[in-house]
Amino acid sequence: MDKEGVIPEKGTKSIKVMCSPDEAMRFTDTLTVKVNHGNDLEVPLRCTGIGNTITPDINLGDIRFGDV
Repeated sequence: MDKEGVIPEKGTKSIKVMCSPDEAMRFTDTLTVKVNHGNDLEVPLRCTGIGNTITPDINLGDIRFGDV
């Protein structure tokens, strides 16, 4: 996997960002593109996982944890 490279002036480069979270919630992050002799670029990333959210079978209010 290439972590760096050179894009010619007015050129383009395609990248593939893959994410496969096993949790049914939304995730966000930022991809930072470092630019020599210029301003870095920040690309917001987001995905929604698949699977089931973990939930207890009992009411957690019924549990007496005591001093911790």
